[in-house]
Amino acid sequence: MWMLFVLLVWGILGMASLVIDWGYINLTRVQMQSVVDAGALEGVRLRDVVPEDPAVSDLNRRVAVSQLASWIYDDDFDVSSDVLQFGAGPDVRLTGGQTDLNAMQTLSVPVSPVYKPTLQWNEEDNLRHGDLVSGTYGNPDPGCQNEKPGIECSDYTRKDFVSADASTIPTANAFLVRLRRSVKPEPFQDTESLDRIPGVSSAGPTLPLLFGLGSLIQPQSDPPGVRLTGITVRATAIADARPARGVGLPDPLLEPPRLGVTSFALDRMAWRDALSEEIPVSGNVDGSGAITIGGTVVGQFVTQVLSIGQPVQVNPPLAGSVAIDGYTPLYQEVFGTERIVGFARIEMTGTTPGSVQIMKRSSQVAVENATSTIQPTFPVDLQSEEMTALFEANRALQDEGALLAPVLVR
Repeated sequence: MWMLFVLLVWGILGMASLVIDWGYINLTRVQMQSVVDAGALEGVRLRDVVPEDPAVSDLNRRVAVSQLASWIYDDDFDVSSDVLQFGAGPDVRLTGGQTDLNAMQTLSVPVSPVYKPTLQWNEEDNLRHGDLVSGTYGNPDPGCQNEKPGIECSDYTRKDFVSADASTIPTANAFLVRLRRSVKPEPFQDTESLDRIPGVSSAGPTLPLLFGLGSLIQPQSDPPGVRLTGITVRATAIADARPARGVGLPDPLLEPPRLGVTSFALDRMAWRDALSEEIPVSGNVDGSGAITIGGTVVGQFVTQVLSIGQPVQVNPPLAGSVAIDGYTPLYQEVFGTERIVGFARIEMTGTTPGSVQIMKRSSQVAVENATSTIQPTFPVDLQSEEMTALFEANRALQDEGALLAPVLVR
């Protein structure tokens, strides 16, 4: 009876110790995930920050994402010191150990008691096992042997993401960011691991069992179990460039000026078919604000609309010269009402009313002031069939050169 009582108490304490350990492991995973989520969005947002030189844009965004991770794990944006010790989970070391139970270990704490990752840029070959990877979401890697989307194989192939080749690295729509706590303690380290390659990938130490070492968890030495190797924790996020569903107001007083919604809108079909990228086209604006090209109405000056779904409302422009550069709403008829279905980057110069030059800019991810999430100004009284048609039209803009914005997809 006494022995049974001892075993019962030991079992309860063992379960409690595992719960405590699992708690700090989950906290570490959350701390890591917050960084990769922000980094993936930043990687897409900055894709076209230097549109005239995509290679420079790609390098700049990788540097920016790495810097962002360092700043998130810092208390004052000065990474040379960190009084509050923010990081990607604790960094404690257990050495020694006796028998398969790995008992009687020595615990030590480094100078920095938390893991401070330095994400590697992976800019040269964009290797799929890197910390930062440009690619395409929704397409499986040809080498992927896993049937479940979102699950990575040991060589980092995925069913839902393929890394970009050399010609498409700067312009691929998706961006993947990884953080890893996967370096096992001596003598169990994997010398051929893909997790720590200078310039490509980085990883911190695994998380050791602390209270859990006193639990009934099964000892295992061949192959070595978590008592000996610690617990691997990974965090991965993927962001994709999707058609913008909302934009903000412009701010011409900033330096450089912040782009925002324009005072005119264009018919989606005319924008797609009558305008060519980066080639100015002559048009005309009449007194009512109607925009024509070759006598065909292609757009209209309107009251400012900041979200898809909003109806087009005519608003004639003030007379005078115009020099407009921003995010132009695109509209089409949805069950009898002309509604905004997306946005595009357009420049207009000239005189209203009078002659104008209209230039359709190439497809780009908005650096700021645009989003792919639903905005508060979205009309919520639409019928279900109107909603379906509206979002189908917005999704179709993906391949037509519309304004894009980053969104987390994994």
